[in-house]
Amino acid sequence: MLTICFKDFRCGLEEEVLKGPREGQPSLFTAIKWLYQMSVEDEVEELKHRLEALEQLVRSILSKVPEVRIECSVPKIVYERKYEYVKVSEDELYGRIIRLALDGFFDEWRSASDVAKELLRRGWAPKDFKHVRPALEHLVALEVLERERKPGRKAKWLYRKAEKFEERIVMV
Repeated sequence: MLTICFKDFRCGLEEEVLKGPREGQPSLFTAIKWLYQMSVEDEVEELKHRLEALEQLVRSILSKVPEVRIECSVPKIVYERKYEYVKVSEDELYGRIIRLALDGFFDEWRSASDVAKELLRRGWAPKDFKHVRPALEHLVALEVLERERKPGRKAKWLYRKAEKFEERIVMV
C-alpha cells in the first residue's frame, strides 16, 4: 500500500488549488484519483492472491479425500388423526341441531335463519338466536355439517349434512 505525507505541501496548497495546475504538472484532483486507483488495484491484487491460495488449499484437501458424497434427507410427515368423543345433550343447542340433522332436516341446503325458524317451530328456541350461527360453524369444524356460500348480492352460508355424518355421530 502506498502512503504519501502531505505535510510539506500544506503552506501553499490553497493557492495551488486556486491557481490550478502548472504546466506539465497534474492537478490535485488527478493526483487523488491516481492514489485511489492505486489503492483499489492493490486491494484487488491482494484478493486475487488470497483466492489462489484458497483454491490450492481446497485442491490439496480434495486430493486426500477419495470420494465426496452429499446426502440430503427430507423428513417424512406423518399426520395421525385421533377422534375424541364429545358428549352433546339434546337439551343443548348443539344436540338439538344434530337432532334436526338426524330427522332429515339437513338433507337439503339450509341457511342459519332456516335452522333458527325450525328450532322455534319445534319449541327448542335457544335463549339467544345469535348462538345458532356459531354453533353451525362449530359443527362444520367437527365435520358433522358442511357449508357452502350461496352467491348473490347478499351472500349467505348454507348448511347440510356432511358425507361422513353417520360415521361422526354415535347415539348413546
